[in-house]
Amino acid sequence: MRADKECFRFNFGTFNVRGLSCEIKQNQLVEDFDRYKLDILCVQETKIKNGGDWTIRGHRVLLYETECRHYGNSFIIHKNLKPKVLRTWKISDRLRVLQISLDYGNAQNKGKVKSLTIYAPTSALTKNNPDKLDKFYNDLQTLIDSLPNNTLIIFAGDLNSKVGKGVEKRAV
Repeated sequence: MRADKECFRFNFGTFNVRGLSCEIKQNQLVEDFDRYKLDILCVQETKIKNGGDWTIRGHRVLLYETECRHYGNSFIIHKNLKPKVLRTWKISDRLRVLQISLDYGNAQNKGKVKSLTIYAPTSALTKNNPDKLDKFYNDLQTLIDSLPNNTLIIFAGDLNSKVGKGVEKRAV
C-alpha cells in the first residue's frame, strides 16, 4: 500500500485455495500473502462451513460461513489496512463485499472514494444451473445500483479462464 500526492495504490490478489480447513494451510496462505506483498487477498473455495474473524501475523483474516461446502470465501487484509475497513457483508454464498475507506489525508480526495471488492462465481458451478447464474447477476446488479457514485468497484474472484487457440467442433 502506497499513498502519494496523486494516488493511492493497493496490491490485490485472488486465490482459489481448494480447501483451507487445516491450520498449516492457513499459515501458508498468510506467508504467501506476505511474500507477494499484498494489501488485500480474496480467497475462494475455502470449503469451510463455519466463519471466523481472526488475526494471523497481525493481518486480519475474515472467513465467511457458507451453506454449501463447495464454496467458502475469505478476505485477508494487511495489518496497515485494518483500521480502513468500513464494513463487510454477505449478499449470498458466492457474493461477498469488503468496503475499504480510501481516505488517506489528501483534503482534495478525502471522503470522495470508497473501494469495494466483490467476488464473482465460478463458471463450472453455474454452467448447468442457469437459475443460480441469473440470481447471481440479479444480486450483483442490485448491489451495484445501491452504491453511491463515489465508489470504486473491484471485481475479484475465481475467474476461471482458458488460454490457447480455440478449436471449432464440426458435426461430421
